[in-house]
Amino acid sequence: MTSDYRKLTEREIEVLRLQGCTAESWERILVKEGFSPDNIAHVRFYGNIRLGIYDKLHDYGGIKRKAGVRNAELHDVTVGDNVLLENIGSYISAYDIADEAYVSDVGYISMTGASSFGIGTRVAVLCEGTEMFELPLHDKLTGHEFYFRYMYAEGRIDSACNIPVYIDRLVENRVAAVTSDRGYIGKASTVVHTRMIEDVWIGDEAEVRGAEALRNCFLCSASVGKVRVGAGAICRNVVIQAGADVYDEAKVTDCLVGQCVHIGKGFSAESSLFFANSYMDNGEACAICAGPYTVSHHKATLLIGGMFSFMNAGSGTNMSNHMYKLGPLHYGVMKRGCKTASDAHLVWPARIGAFSMVMGKVDAHVDLDAYPFSYVFGNDRSVQLVPGVNFASVGTYRDVRKWEARDKRKPCDGMLDYISTYSELNPYIISKIVKGRKRLEMLRRSQGDCNEYRDGNIVISRKALERGICLYNKIEQLYVVLSAVALSGFKKVPEKKYTEWVDMLGLIVPQEYVMNLCHDMEEEKIISVDDLCVYWKKWKEDYPLLLKQTIECHYTLDRVVEALMNYESNIHCYYEALYADIRKEEELGDASLSRISSGFVEMLQHDCDEQLKKAKERLSSLLKELK
Repeated sequence: MTSDYRKLTEREIEVLRLQGCTAESWERILVKEGFSPDNIAHVRFYGNIRLGIYDKLHDYGGIKRKAGVRNAELHDVTVGDNVLLENIGSYISAYDIADEAYVSDVGYISMTGASSFGIGTRVAVLCEGTEMFELPLHDKLTGHEFYFRYMYAEGRIDSACNIPVYIDRLVENRVAAVTSDRGYIGKASTVVHTRMIEDVWIGDEAEVRGAEALRNCFLCSASVGKVRVGAGAICRNVVIQAGADVYDEAKVTDCLVGQCVHIGKGFSAESSLFFANSYMDNGEACAICAGPYTVSHHKATLLIGGMFSFMNAGSGTNMSNHMYKLGPLHYGVMKRGCKTASDAHLVWPARIGAFSMVMGKVDAHVDLDAYPFSYVFGNDRSVQLVPGVNFASVGTYRDVRKWEARDKRKPCDGMLDYISTYSELNPYIISKIVKGRKRLEMLRRSQGDCNEYRDGNIVISRKALERGICLYNKIEQLYVVLSAVALSGFKKVPEKKYTEWVDMLGLIVPQEYVMNLCHDMEEEKIISVDDLCVYWKKWKEDYPLLLKQTIECHYTLDRVVEALMNYESNIHCYYEALYADIRKEEELGDASLSRISSGFVEMLQHDCDEQLKKAKERLSSLLKELK
């Protein structure tokens, strides 16, 4: 505040002049009580200036240097206590630099007028050529919010409230709150070796090192979740959430970079959303929604017009959203846990079921939502489908168990994207498996005894169909048993019945919850984007109880007992399939691979023994409960 400052004394002005400083008006320079001019040298002051106290050392790369302001031109700038600000090539204009920041070797830092720092930037995701999925960026944006909008745009929510317009109003309030004609560099932040910073809000303890340019950006950095931008990165109209980093000549335009997301090694991204713990290197993305844990490592990989979560893109993966001549109007969805093989090519529109592996060119525009854990082979305007076989694969086993360990976020920072469960067996996926099994059984009934069955452009061999039905039955029984919390205090009459489930990019909830949120919006009970975040958190916390209720709802006591009785056989089949998968890889490798895999086999054996032990305990406990 101005009351905390005083004017310079005549002696202080004289010392500053002797140290090579000039001022448009010395009267407009205010300093804190305790200010000393000793560490201010070769500075040109213009407009209203605020200076603090500079009496501490900065330790940068093991070299300690005194705080102060040197070799800079400042226009209407506040420089906080113990800032080290030096060697500004052009000028700094209309910025407040918080205490203990380090700003050095920067071309220029300026404001061009009132700015919301990227918050409110409208981005057309998925369907590039229309406003169907357009939304404004903001610092609390989550995958859940986008999926909510997506459901409305696709007509999957029957609501009297225009959901996108309602949420846009909430974001407008956030835009109004952050809009300012003054930029900010946060406490203990580092901004060095960077050519251009224009209309950028930089949070506390952020690191901007060696970046090429930042324009109209919001860096949501904090002590427990530092944002890092560096090494030739270019960011324009970007909101970067806590813990994220953009490095190594990455080029990011009109994007959200979510919590603990990494974008680097020349990756190019435009009009896209990247949510928690996603990792992008080398390739490019346009108009995608990358839900939590989406990964792309390889050069020549193009992700475009798609929505993913927990997805891994193989090298050379390509996607096409120009189906013919009307432009980029098409989009596709790959559900949780999907992978693509090297050089896979997906032509949108298409939907791929959860935890499926895609190989070859898939241009048949298929809907495989009801066939989780499948192998999908592109085959001359049709798809060869092998349902269920990707469940008992080492790749799926490893993926499911690595995600939680790779969460870099800190709970104390306030998580934005919530994961109800990392398990591949959850009510949403099981609901799809039930539908898939019924469709396979319907194909068998309607098409009789034949070598190949057809479901539109989907081709399923007789062997694959029979095995798919069997696998889907076993997976459902495993789900019942592994949902241990649901078997405690099993009730014959459920308290609540949930039939439809959605996976909102990590957050698995009943459709009824989504409709309740719509109702609350119609009642105007939600007044800020923070209120939305409260809903996401509560839904995550409710998941264990919801899981218990859905088991009670969909499975009779006899079905639960049957699943427990078959568990030992089913679990043996599951682990035998995993062992067989390992043996296939060993046969393709050398002796060293066998030594490596032996440790993995030991882990599987231990896991199998533990699961069998727990199953016997659950069965014994449940039978006692029933007596």
